Amino acid sequence: MTSAPVHFLIFCIETYKILHRMSGEEVFSLFDRHGVTDFIIKFHDLLHIESPQSIVAHIDEFMEHVTHKTHCHP
Repeated sequence: MTSAPVHFLIFCIETYKILHRMSGEEVFSLFDRHGVTDFIIKFHDLLHIESPQSIVAHIDEFMEHVTHKTHCHP
């Protein structure tokens, strides 16, 4: 993993933490449970040009999709 995606991941965690009023540990745990870290790294090139609020919205949509998919297909 190059340093740019790693720095962007940290930015996403910090931004998510602030906008959702969570601790870093809570965000990291949430991201880990839903595969968000891989999502952020995979789509770094597309996400990093978005506003912080838009990035968080994409992350929330991704987690909602993953959660919905998990509940629909046991």
